[in-house]
Amino acid sequence: MKRILMVAAFTIAACGVEPDDAVTTSATVTTTSGVDGGSACADTWSAYGSTFFAANCNRCHPAQYQTQASVKASLSRVTSEISRGSMPEGFALSAMEKARVLTYLRCGAP
Repeated sequence: MKRILMVAAFTIAACGVEPDDAVTTSATVTTTSGVDGGSACADTWSAYGSTFFAANCNRCHPAQYQTQASVKASLSRVTSEISRGSMPEGFALSAMEKARVLTYLRCGAP
């Protein structure tokens, strides 16, 4: 039964149901739990990381986080700073943004 509900949730989510819908939210929680456990790392540098770092980090670190290699070289430090909430400086990420970037970093910034 649980498997049928998950399949239905993903099917509905793919059809454009709004994120406020309970089924979509449930699917999101399930997916996030799997990612946090290390079973799936969906985000990549080209699809997510480069945009995140350009929008949130490059204004203060213009040369430091322009490439995937530079982020990977500072992976532990960046993860720690974002986890503590000290970066990005001057504003806070939403809980959802913070969870997503931390998952991406914990996956090794693929």
